Amino acid sequence: MITLALVSEGHTDQVVLEKIVELVCSKNNKDVDVNYLQPIRDETDRNKAVFGGFELVFEYCRFGIKSALEANDFIIVQIDTDMGEHVNFGVPLTVYGQDRPDVEIISDTINKVKKEIGTEILSAYGERIIYAVSVHSTESWLIAILKGTNETKNSFERLNRYLHRSNFGAIDKSIKDYRRLSRSIKYNALSGGALISEGLALFITQLEGACRNN
Repeated sequence: MITLALVSEGHTDQVVLEKIVELVCSKNNKDVDVNYLQPIRDETDRNKAVFGGFELVFEYCRFGIKSALEANDFIIVQIDTDMGEHVNFGVPLTVYGQDRPDVEIISDTINKVKKEIGTEILSAYGERIIYAVSVHSTESWLIAILKGTNETKNSFERLNRYLHRSNFGAIDKSIKDYRRLSRSIKYNALSGGALISEGLALFITQLEGACRNN
C-alpha cells in the first residue's frame, strides 16, 4: 500500500487524477490510498467543483508540502498551463507569436513548481514529488485519452463537443459529471492518450516508478 496525496487546481482535476492513479497502480499490482490536500474535499463539495487555481497550488508548495510529505509516501502536484503567461506564473506559452512545444512548457512549469517548493525540501524529499502538468488543462488529457488527439486550446469546449457527438452527453464542471466520465476510461485508452500527450506520459511514467519502488 502506498499513500498518494493530491495538490491540484480544482476538484474536477482531482477526479481525473484519481482515476489515472487507480488504473496505473492496479496495472502494477499496487494498492493505493489517495488523500486530498488542495483543495480539501468534504461532504459539501461532493457534487460541485471548487477551483483553487494555480496561485493556491504555488502557495501550498511554499507552505504546506513539507508536512504533507512527512505524512504521505508521495505528493502529486497538478497544475494547468493555461495561465502560464500570468505575471505570477511566468511561463511563456508562445515565442514570436508561435506556440512553444509542449515539452518546453512542461519543463518550465516543473521548474517553476520546484522553485516554489524550495531547494531544502527538494533535497530531502524531491524523489517523492510527482508532477502532473497538463498543457493546457486536464480536459486536454481527457481528449487525448478518449478521442486520441492532442487539442490543448479551448479543451473543455472541444471535449464537450466530442462527448455530444459520441452520445455520452455534455458535462458540467462538477465532480458528479467528471466521475461519470472518468468511469468510462480504460487502461488501454489511457496508454493511448500517453502516446499523444507528453504531460500525461510523464505523469504516468512517474506513477509507474512510484509503484515499482515501494
